[in-house]
Amino acid sequence: MPFKKGISGNPAGRPKTIRNHQDEIRVMLFNFIKAHFSEVLSDMDTLSTKDRLRFFCQLLKHAQPKNMERRSEIDWGPVIGAEEYNGQ
Repeated sequence: MPFKKGISGNPAGRPKTIRNHQDEIRVMLFNFIKAHFSEVLSDMDTLSTKDRLRFFCQLLKHAQPKNMERRSEIDWGPVIGAEEYNGQ
């Protein structure tokens, strides 16, 4: 049963606990890399360029938030020109 366009399949939204766990994982990942930075660097030297790039891409998924498209629900109405604005 497909969803109707514009209607969420989960109107209550994502549970807050999920977001909290994601934040905890980010902190744990940061602390691990900080504590073992020299080992991470030496391990990275053993990787091929392709694998090193793949590692960075996988790591970024956990380090930066996802980009989300935002749409404005504001009806701006007709746009007036400078001449009309100054003549008010």
